[in-house]
Amino acid sequence: MPGPGQHSWLVPFPGPSRALRTLSLSLFVGTVVLFGALQAATDLAGRNTLRLDSDASVVFLGITGDYHAMSSEAMATMLTEAHELTLVGDSLRADTNDEHRVWAVRLDKETGTSSKVAKQLDRALKKIDFRVEELRATVLAPGSGESGRDVRSALRSLERGEEKVHAVWMDRRANTVWVFHESKLKSRRIADMLRDTEVDFDFHHQEFDLLPGGEAKASADLDKLNGCAIEKLDLVRATRRDDALVLDLFLRDVSSFQLLKEGPRVYLCPTLGSTLLAEGPVGVEWSVTLTNDGFPFVGR
Repeated sequence: MPGPGQHSWLVPFPGPSRALRTLSLSLFVGTVVLFGALQAATDLAGRNTLRLDSDASVVFLGITGDYHAMSSEAMATMLTEAHELTLVGDSLRADTNDEHRVWAVRLDKETGTSSKVAKQLDRALKKIDFRVEELRATVLAPGSGESGRDVRSALRSLERGEEKVHAVWMDRRANTVWVFHESKLKSRRIADMLRDTEVDFDFHHQEFDLLPGGEAKASADLDKLNGCAIEKLDLVRATRRDDALVLDLFLRDVSSFQLLKEGPRVYLCPTLGSTLLAEGPVGVEWSVTLTNDGFPFVGR
């Protein structure tokens, strides 16, 4: 129940299934907290505070082909030099199919949409027998009682059994599993397929605390913002906590992340700027305090 000064809006979701009914007890990994003022970082030791004003994003492309004939290093060189793309981190290879690799690509207003980039790249790479697909990311958490061996076996079964799954990546320390899949394959279907392996997985979810900042912060209507969040975001719940709006979000069927940067390191954040905050009042400044524990492509 919400504490003093808190209000809660619960978002209903379908009836119980084994993969979902323990959601409220899912292993919570890597809380991401949004604050509007940089001074709030003193209360969040070990996290990084960044302005939520970047127009750059990261999308995921599945590039499939013979990586024995062309190494992943040679492909990376071709993508960056011949096609002038900016790659984020190293590519991920499927555990059960060495022809499947997932690449994280930086986009902005100049590079165009992910569909445009994927189509142009697909036309070019077909000449060397590679194909390109736009991918989505769905993040899950293995159940607390599952052995590492059983989890790995279930994930390998998912990769082998579904051609629309291009790769699965697991961070054992953070207990997160990232499934990179084509848009026609939905996260609910992925959960059903994993349930058939008799290994428990829950959909991973993280909390985001939104707090307005800047001279116009008084114009931010958090109750109205909450209504937009329920409509537009994949919510577990939304809670009003003092001057903040706390959003507990799934990471399912995600097409892109907002790319934030601090010095030489990059950070990935759900695209709240374009999906939620863009419709808020003009002049409100937002910052994000976050960790990327359990995230691929960003390194340690």
